[in-house]
Amino acid sequence: MAESTSDIPAGVIDLEAEFDAIFRLKNLKIANTISIYNDIQKLQLQLESMSQPYDEQIECHTQNIEKAVLLNGKSFKCDYGKATYRKESERPSWDNKALLGYAAAHPEIEQFRKVTTVKAGVMISFEGDKQ
Repeated sequence: MAESTSDIPAGVIDLEAEFDAIFRLKNLKIANTISIYNDIQKLQLQLESMSQPYDEQIECHTQNIEKAVLLNGKSFKCDYGKATYRKESERPSWDNKALLGYAAAHPEIEQFRKVTTVKAGVMISFEGDKQ
C-alpha cells in the first residue's frame, strides 16, 4: 500500500511521477483483465438481447399507468407499487447576474443575499480516459 501523503508538503510530491504511475497501473490493469472484460461484454450483449422484449412491454405498461393517472388527476397505490400524481405548477427562478447588477444600485437588497462557501477540491482527469 502506498504511503500516506497527508503530511507531505505539495512541492515535495512529484506530480508528474504520480500521474505516470497511475497511467502505467491502469494499462497493466487493462492488460491483465481484458479477457474477463470481453466475457462481461458478451454477457452484457446477451442480457440486453434477452431483456429487450420484456423492457418494451414494461415501457408500454408504464406509459399506460402514466396516462391513466394524468387523466384521473390523482395518485394510485396498490400492492405492486404506486403512481404519484403531481399537479402542474410553476417553479420560479432568479437571474443572479441581473440581480447583482440591480443590487449595485440598490444595496439595501443585499441583506437578502446568501453566500455559502464551497470547500476547495481537486478533480483529476486523464487524457483519453473514458471513466
